[in-house]
Amino acid sequence: MMGLGRTIRHRPSGDTTTNYEFTRILERSGKLVFVAQPSGQKLAEFNEETLTDSSVTFSNPAHDYPQSVSYARRGTDSLYARTDGNIGGKNRRIEFVYVRHSCEK
Repeated sequence: MMGLGRTIRHRPSGDTTTNYEFTRILERSGKLVFVAQPSGQKLAEFNEETLTDSSVTFSNPAHDYPQSVSYARRGTDSLYARTDGNIGGKNRRIEFVYVRHSCEK
């Protein structure tokens, strides 16, 4: 599975992409691996830590931030995602909620 995320800053003079991230989820030796490459940085791999029929958590304790990435299905049309880790001795968590929307106009 492959993905692409972008952060866009909306301005009256025009929109600007401020960050982007290429992602993949692949299988290696019977386990899932989450691969992320944000904004041209070196790619980072996170190994499956827990897997259920509706959620997965990947971890890489040696990574700067995040050290874990989690996804959980919420109902039939939404996904909860979270990054967790430590930055400068402080725990940090960023949460995202994705909701399915129609592409029709």
